Amino acid sequence: MPATTFNALRRYAVIGLLACAASWAPWVSAQPAPTPVVVMNSLPIDGPASYTVFDEAKRGPAFQTGAEPTRIVELSFGLDLDAIPTTATLSLYRLEDPSNFPTGAALASTTLNMIGGGSAVSTTVHTYSAADLGAIATTTLQAGQKYALIMSNSSAPTGITNDDLTENAFTYGGGFSAVLNGNIGQFSNAQGWDQNNGTLAFSMTVVPFAEPVPPTATLVCTPTELLATAGQVATCTVTLSAPSTTDTPINLTLPATNPGFTTTCTSPLVIPANATQATCTITAVANTTPNAPDVIADIAIAPPTTPDAYTVEGPAAQITIRSNAVVPPGTATPVPTLGTVGLVSLVSVMGLLGLRRSRKAA
Repeated sequence: MPATTFNALRRYAVIGLLACAASWAPWVSAQPAPTPVVVMNSLPIDGPASYTVFDEAKRGPAFQTGAEPTRIVELSFGLDLDAIPTTATLSLYRLEDPSNFPTGAALASTTLNMIGGGSAVSTTVHTYSAADLGAIATTTLQAGQKYALIMSNSSAPTGITNDDLTENAFTYGGGFSAVLNGNIGQFSNAQGWDQNNGTLAFSMTVVPFAEPVPPTATLVCTPTELLATAGQVATCTVTLSAPSTTDTPINLTLPATNPGFTTTCTSPLVIPANATQATCTITAVANTTPNAPDVIADIAIAPPTTPDAYTVEGPAAQITIRSNAVVPPGTATPVPTLGTVGLVSLVSVMGLLGLRRSRKAA
């Protein structure tokens, strides 16, 4: 193939690759966000009545999540409001096996603002976005876990619309399912939880959400051996597996203070935003003492102050500063001797050699 033809084909190939790359990049960046899924729904509801909730009377739906972690992006409640306006507290609880009742404190709570019509029969569906739900929307619902959303109200009575005749039931999607029939509530000055019949007028929309995996932090010091002379330096590098948009402080377990070295390592060692590395040094101090012992400097990454800021990976580092056994100037160096037996042997050998030489000369 002529050189000109080959070069032309090569240029076309490069242009084609660049075009593919240019078309691929927007496609990758334009991948759609996770699709919201309605995972619980009992709206609309037939034959409505209402449960009144207040400080000592709390009610809400119970459910079990699907096969992947999710976060709530929208909730809708059927509410009968007597006051205008009023507020209610919505709390997210984890349910305990085998009772299927809340255990411990709420995982998250938020205050919901509601506008009523001033009539006990003014049933209205109120829908709340992730922005309205506050901490509840930023709490991850783990896969295969039981939860409850409980409404309470201290500002004015709030009626949660329900169907005691079970003419309408929940439908489930996204792998979600029922924990128990009806709903759960708490009465009698918060002394216990009860299961109640009736289907609450309620809808919940979620999106898949994978908890971010914290970056790993590793520590490497090089070289790992120094001589006890001036200018011997080991550089210790802390590396994150992925950069952060903010500064990342890395806690260090620092070497014990020793006159055999100095160090610039401090705890925390800060890795700047959008960077993956930070360094510090361990410098040997000159030592001219004969037969001085080696000095060991141990340094390691400690767990983060903020949970999940990073995970520690790899071993700790150890730098050994070897004694150079330098003899101080002006110190007399003893001359090796043979001892009495060696000296007599040497004289005897020299005498024999001299006698032999004299005989040959004769």
